[in-house]
This record gives sequence, C-alpha cells and structure tokens, in this order.
Amino acid sequence: MTEADFDRVLANRRDDAFAWQGRGNALAWLNHDADAIASYSEALRLRPDDTISLFNRASRYARLARHGEAARDIEALLERDPQYPYAAGLLMHARLHLCNWRGLEDAQRRISESVLAGRPAVHP
Repeated sequence: MTEADFDRVLANRRDDAFAWQGRGNALAWLNHDADAIASYSEALRLRPDDTISLFNRASRYARLARHGEAARDIEALLERDPQYPYAAGLLMHARLHLCNWRGLEDAQRRISESVLAGRPAVHP
C-alpha cells in the first residue's frame, strides 16, 4: 500500500492506529522521515503500547541524527519488551552518538546474550 492508500483509509478512520502505523511505514520506505515520525506518533497516541510504532519511530529519529529522541523511545520499548529485535543495538548506537556511557556494559551484555542465543540484536 502507498501513502495515498493509507490517507484514503484515514479519511474515514482517523482513530485507526494500525492505519497510522502503515502510513508511517510507507513514508519510511520513501525516506520521508519527518512525516513517518508524525504518523508513528499519531499511532502511539492512539495505542501507547504499540511497540512496533515505537521502534519504527526510534529508527527514523536515529536516521535524522535525533539520537536523544531515539534513545528515549528505545528505553521505553525495552521496558515493555526487553528482547525486542534490534532494540539493544539501536539504543547503544544512540547513546554512543550522545556520548552517554550510562548502561554501556549492560547494553554490551544484552547484545552479546542475544547474539549467542541467535536473536537479532544489532544491524550489521
């Protein structure tokens, strides 16, 4: 589906968090990061427990070098799901860009454990 397809759905269903998430995904594929962030934010307003939108918004923040916002989202995500795929790696990436060494050893341990268990932890 394209951004326009999601816009048509949202014209009648402004409270559909999944449609907002889908719109964010379509915009992310087009590298329209700021608009994708806005769509993910709306999905999260409607469904605050939406871990997929939270991770996707954090990824877009990281692409825009908005590392503080990326770290905030990933920290919230890891509170909800400590083994969310790639979250530990994205958090470490954001913190390193911020020169924030808090929890670095824990992050390294978490990533190592995930890799050894065969779970996705960091993008190559």
